[in-house]
Amino acid sequence: MVAENDSYRRPRIVLIDFGLACSFGSLDTARSAEEEGVGSPAGTPGYVPPETWETEVWYPRGDIFSMGVVFLQIMVGRIPSASGHVEGVLQEGNEPREFFRDARERPFPWQRFPRAMTGLASLIDVMTLPDHRRRPTATRALEHEWFLCDSDADLPNEIVRDLVCTSSGHSAKERMVDQILVMNNLDELRELFEQLSDAAAADRRRGGAGGVAAAEARSLLTSHGVDDGTADEFLRACSRRDGHCDLAGILQECVEVKESYSHQ
Repeated sequence: MVAENDSYRRPRIVLIDFGLACSFGSLDTARSAEEEGVGSPAGTPGYVPPETWETEVWYPRGDIFSMGVVFLQIMVGRIPSASGHVEGVLQEGNEPREFFRDARERPFPWQRFPRAMTGLASLIDVMTLPDHRRRPTATRALEHEWFLCDSDADLPNEIVRDLVCTSSGHSAKERMVDQILVMNNLDELRELFEQLSDAAAADRRRGGAGGVAAAEARSLLTSHGVDDGTADEFLRACSRRDGHCDLAGILQECVEVKESYSHQ
């Protein structure tokens, strides 16, 4: 975690989550090779390596796999968005078995990868090998030729556009969440969450994906203390193609944050 970033050149980095690390690496709950099916390991689907889907154990080179996926997503402009409109390169499934299959088969969109960056492509390829024993350690990965080259090839314009749009979506969501947390107490947030959940359920009954129409979402946000400009920017960045957005999921996060305040 970046504890302090006052200096761009010398940020203060600290290691956290040692308890989780011990739990993730425990062999007490490991699945045996004879067990069939796919487990339910701790971790974010799309970044969990295939061996962890199989055994429910995180091995040291599992993080190498995850970082390789992050590298690829940056280079092809597929950073998961706040609205869920953009998914990660390995997040198109819905079930553990599908996530395991994609982690093992790696259906990466190489056609979008910058052609001039062959060194980085080879690094990502070896970092995400399905067999964790064949992946490099962190030290070996840093010795890859790509880290030693002086290439300054430009990213294609469409990838830069996708990265900027995704970044603006995260920023717009954060500003909206900050305002709604400041302007509403816990009871008001819970009431708004119930309204949005009902609206999402009604949309699903009509055959939709379960969201709130932009006009209704704007009215609800501005009536709960979000200024017009922030509401409009959030809806432009985070609405799906059908003109709806998943406000219920975001409000659930807000409720949980406010609840954590009340317990401190």
